[in-house]
Amino acid sequence: MMPLVAAANELRGTWSGYYYCSQGPTSFDLILDGVTIDDWLVEGVFSFYAHPSNPEVPSGRFKVHALMTGEDEFIVVPKGWIERPGSFNQIYLMGSLIERGSKMRGRIYSDLFQPLSCPGFQATR
Repeated sequence: MMPLVAAANELRGTWSGYYYCSQGPTSFDLILDGVTIDDWLVEGVFSFYAHPSNPEVPSGRFKVHALMTGEDEFIVVPKGWIERPGSFNQIYLMGSLIERGSKMRGRIYSDLFQPLSCPGFQATR
């Protein structure tokens, strides 16, 4: 098993992608640029905005913590709004790093135990 510090560093960087949920296709950037809390947890910001095929989606962003939960598995946990549009809720991301860590994909959750009925997300560095 990879040490936690090395595993956390696998998540560092800027990820850009999209997800589908009740509002339709939505673009996002996940910027994980700091290692905090005993060097095993990466701090960052999740920003979402209009997808080219869905220009009515409002923009928003919230703070996150991300950590590896297995060799290639991770979780992104919301930690507070920076900019909240209307009644939007923060989301959790649970997924896997694929293609040698150049891509991520997974499911969207409303909390740690409740997956949303959304097809999922994917992103690349």
